[in-house]
Amino acid sequence: MAFSATAYYWLLVSVLIYIFDSSCKFGMHSQTVASKSNELTFSYTEIDAFLIFLTGLAFEYPHLGAAGVVANEYLPRAEVEGETDQYFPQAGIIGTTPLIFSKALECLSDKYIYSSCDEAHRLTQSGELNVPPEYTDQYCKGPCLTETTHVLDCINGMLKQFVFFNRATLNDIRETIKGGCSYGPKRGNFNVIEHIQADDATKKTVSKPFSGARFASKSYRSCAVSAAFSPAETCHQIPGNAVGSGSVEEETDSCDVFDGHWVVDEDFDPVYKPGSCPFIDDSFNCFKNGRPDSDYLRLKWKPHACEIPRFDGLQMLKMLTGKKMVFVGDSLNRNMWESLVCALRESLPNKRKVFEIAGRRQFRNQGFYSFKFKDFNCSIDFIKSPFLVQEWKFSDKAGTRRETLRLDMMEGSYNNYHDADIIVFNTGNHVYRKLEVADAYKKALRTWARWVDANINSSRTRVFFRGYSSSHFKGGQWNSGGSCYGETKPITNDTHLAPYPWMMIALESVLSKMKTPVFSQHNQNDDYRKDGHPSIFKQSGSTIRQGMFQDCSHWCLPGVPDSWNQLLYAVLLKSHKSLASISSH
Repeated sequence: MAFSATAYYWLLVSVLIYIFDSSCKFGMHSQTVASKSNELTFSYTEIDAFLIFLTGLAFEYPHLGAAGVVANEYLPRAEVEGETDQYFPQAGIIGTTPLIFSKALECLSDKYIYSSCDEAHRLTQSGELNVPPEYTDQYCKGPCLTETTHVLDCINGMLKQFVFFNRATLNDIRETIKGGCSYGPKRGNFNVIEHIQADDATKKTVSKPFSGARFASKSYRSCAVSAAFSPAETCHQIPGNAVGSGSVEEETDSCDVFDGHWVVDEDFDPVYKPGSCPFIDDSFNCFKNGRPDSDYLRLKWKPHACEIPRFDGLQMLKMLTGKKMVFVGDSLNRNMWESLVCALRESLPNKRKVFEIAGRRQFRNQGFYSFKFKDFNCSIDFIKSPFLVQEWKFSDKAGTRRETLRLDMMEGSYNNYHDADIIVFNTGNHVYRKLEVADAYKKALRTWARWVDANINSSRTRVFFRGYSSSHFKGGQWNSGGSCYGETKPITNDTHLAPYPWMMIALESVLSKMKTPVFSQHNQNDDYRKDGHPSIFKQSGSTIRQGMFQDCSHWCLPGVPDSWNQLLYAVLLKSHKSLASISSH
């Protein structure tokens, strides 16, 4: 039987794919052997490039992808995108091998991601969401939404431009879910194909408003924004929109402000000048401690699809008039709290109008620190509670003092903040070595969630949860030679970013079951910023020396935490009308 040249070509491709797929799987089980040799190892990207090189795919068949090609079906959408007379594969992405595509598909069957959602309502490989209208409430307020979001994040981590067999993109799936869970005319409609057709029809008559992708990269991030409009809704379960101000408000209504990148802006100045704020702890004051470079201060966070308002301290103080705002958590929350206090202070013509209610002595002894802004009758407090649950000291049988955690009990400082108007929680950056970290963290979060649901009046108090903050130790951890000294530029290649933190997945799972709206503020902007840590400049007169501990967890001030507060300000600015209805403390 005769074979055409094309048939031989695809047979060759299939054999090569099988060989490299098998080699890659074998290599993952042979790390010990490989580490003892100087043999060349391949990443998935390198295998992709090698396959394309060997087969000449990029030259002979530039219009075909290597992934998921069941049939060379002509897709009318190519005309909508302005790419006529081209063929597209049914799934995967142009120029991607089946190896990567199959790995991405494994996210759909990962038992650690899809665990509680009924199989009948899970996202399928074909890109379908089989959610009947009558199941909308259960889907949008239950584990299915959370787990489907994790599946999309997992696929995005493998292959950002992934395309399902029904030609739906990850963005199409997110937007379909967003519409189906909304309270508008699309509520209850989870038909992905209908969404694509409606989107195509719109594109034929309306030019694209942005060049970047418009989607919620993390549902909890975006929901922190959209929930600000309706405090009575459990909105952390619904992918929402972003925030804006003035001329950019309409723009940001349709974009995710947490999906973006850092840009260099030589005209960009920190909201407070280095060395100008007396309230910064020495360990965060890199300028005072002699850090010689300043490029890390010239970076600003820019969402892909819109602009966000620059921080306006006076405007924020007006919104906080008569309010009590409290940061509760560990030293990373203190980082953010000091940034906010300094930014607000900078906006005051008379800086003597801000004073300490509880000073450093009380702070050290009691874990409580507070500033009062006299002209606005508002306070900005920090309460030290690294684990949120109770730290417990006891004596063992030998009389030795021990420390552990009471995972079933909130830390006793809650009497100082249960009546606050705005609370920003965080935890997860400190661990007890003797505990099973993942299990202890989840139990602590569940204890915290029960306390919030039982004690917080959501019509009065807004609750934020500042997510896990990235560290950038290289060559070890903080106590084993880890270093970030000499880092002066951010990460620019997404493949060098750490995986999405398991702590955030655990947090999102807990938030999805709460009745109180919690605005989770985790974005990847600090993931890029390996240049933003104090390193050796955590103390004055530092010089690099053997065995010294470096700080690659906290952040220089001014620095990255200022961007966290800019996004927090944007959320509060957007929800100012509803915020004004909250009663004064």
